[in-house]
Amino acid sequence: MAVLRKSHIEIRKEDGKGESLVAANYLPAVAAVSRQLLDEDPDARWVAQFHPLMARSLDQLTYRQFNYVTMMGLPTQLARWLYRQLCIKFTFASLLGKPFEMRYSTIKRDSNLLHRGRERDNQSDVGKAFAELIQCGMLREVRKQSVIGVRGKIEDIIYQLYPTPEFTREVKAANKRQKDLEPRR
Repeated sequence: MAVLRKSHIEIRKEDGKGESLVAANYLPAVAAVSRQLLDEDPDARWVAQFHPLMARSLDQLTYRQFNYVTMMGLPTQLARWLYRQLCIKFTFASLLGKPFEMRYSTIKRDSNLLHRGRERDNQSDVGKAFAELIQCGMLREVRKQSVIGVRGKIEDIIYQLYPTPEFTREVKAANKRQKDLEPRR
């Protein structure tokens, strides 16, 4: 709670006409009661005001649920980032369906976690992160296809990701929860 209260998020967008900005703490306002006051008054409550973007996502049900314990059990930040991306985007996961495809260039651009000097080292880090996802039981297989450019240089890598039965169950459960929460029209 204290970390979120003191953490700040700032999102900027440059569109050629100027810059737009959203900036606020994750929890701009918090009202708390101590354990002693809670014991004296069982109706006492904590209150937290969420960041405007978080509040909008909660109101419009645009968030995606995932297994936080599994994610935090992953040893590297890149594997945790990949896990979140797959939970958000691989909503059609099934054992018999088509695999999910991710490109190395997209991972590098969107994660901002691949800063090593040589591309070969960064590509190796991505391979290790996928191995962590296999080990944690999220993926059963990862196939990769190199996109070769001029003079035999690897321009990109396409990863085909195949889910495990456990991940497929989690995705289907999250899909059902999200559908059950949507307002009826």
